[in-house]
Amino acid sequence: MSQDSAAQVLETISAPTHTFVPTRTATSTLTPFPESTATPGHPAVIQLANGGCARFALIIDRQRAEGRSIATAFWSQDEGQIIYALASEADSLDLDWYAYDPQQGTSSTMQVEPPHQRSYETVYRPYPFGAVSPTGRYVLEYVDTSPPTPTPAGSGPRERRFDLWLLDTRTQERALILENQLGFPYDVQWSADGSHFLVSTGGEGTSRHYVVQRGQEPSYHLGQEGDVLLSPDGQWVAIGDPYGPIGLQIIDTESDLVHKLEVNANELSWTSDSRHIFFLSPVDYVDVGDLWKFHLESQVQELVLPGKDIEQLSFCYELTCNYTFSTSLDRALFWTTTGAWLVSLHDKNAVDECK
Repeated sequence: MSQDSAAQVLETISAPTHTFVPTRTATSTLTPFPESTATPGHPAVIQLANGGCARFALIIDRQRAEGRSIATAFWSQDEGQIIYALASEADSLDLDWYAYDPQQGTSSTMQVEPPHQRSYETVYRPYPFGAVSPTGRYVLEYVDTSPPTPTPAGSGPRERRFDLWLLDTRTQERALILENQLGFPYDVQWSADGSHFLVSTGGEGTSRHYVVQRGQEPSYHLGQEGDVLLSPDGQWVAIGDPYGPIGLQIIDTESDLVHKLEVNANELSWTSDSRHIFFLSPVDYVDVGDLWKFHLESQVQELVLPGKDIEQLSFCYELTCNYTFSTSLDRALFWTTTGAWLVSLHDKNAVDECK
């Protein structure tokens, strides 16, 4: 892959949440991967419970990663490549970035300037908290403004409050976005294009989800606590609870319309066009749940894969798996810290091999 094409990939990737994403000038060198597409003892083609067949391809494992853990993996915007990052060392925040070509079975290393680092999944960090936008230009800074602990200690609950600032690293200007707000943030997310961000605050089983479009007044939306995921276009906030009375809430931030699905739901994942959301629906605390999709326009909920098939395809156990589907819904990328797998659900050759 040329330097120009590598840079283009980095400028157009659909960014996952909780991750610093390379979006600046990059160079690349071609590094072929071994031909093996499946782990030892695991077939390359698997028959699904519904009678269909799927092709299983191993992209990276701990051996190929030389013992480094996988920090993230996701589709490029045109879905022609898979972008993934490895921690450079076990105790380091630095990331090494790669682009994998499923057609060629090769990976290109990406040298990104400036280097990007791993981020934390929650905001429980020393103050102020910083969350970097996908372009690297903007940083969200969280500052605790809570009043002192009641005196004497234990005489009452401590009220939690915070300010949220937006820093422009290019101009060094700081803008106050949220002032002295009640609660404590437990999640900060950017939309894929960096135009919107989400701040979720919890307390007493109900959360406030602030959605901010740069340059506009923030809005907040009440919802349950749980797994929260902002859609790539910044319009929708999905909140999943695997064991709550309302398993999945999908809030339209423009109209406050709320879709409520009475299903257990966690491990949420949007398609890059924000039209479908996927979720696992676990039945207990051990097994991987069934994988479902919900189409926002038709409001149709469909079973995609039973949990038994997910375990076959991805080695995802005890709800520890990350995944994302292509917009065409025929390919799924599963990944954990130890491996990444590409699953093709409608591969004609796979169907022939299954017979």
